[in-house]
Amino acid sequence: MKSDHNFNSNIKPFNIIIFGGSGDLSKRKIIPALYNRFIDKLINTDFDIICIGRENKKQEIFKQEVIQFIKSDNNNEKLNIFLEHISFL
Repeated sequence: MKSDHNFNSNIKPFNIIIFGGSGDLSKRKIIPALYNRFIDKLINTDFDIICIGRENKKQEIFKQEVIQFIKSDNNNEKLNIFLEHISFL
């Protein structure tokens, strides 16, 4: 069902906080869904994704885990831009 509405035209900069950010749901579903919206240019504003988890992980390790779950078209430039918006606490 196609719509003529441009729903993302009024999106303002935002932050998303994901509790359980190192969990399966976050890495398999939530973050890949946000990445797909980013690739489709449906997120066209400044944003941050803050993942909060109980584990003590370094940013680089967490981002490598996320990359494994993102079904990328091997566009490393867009993937790297997206990953700049993700942090793990």
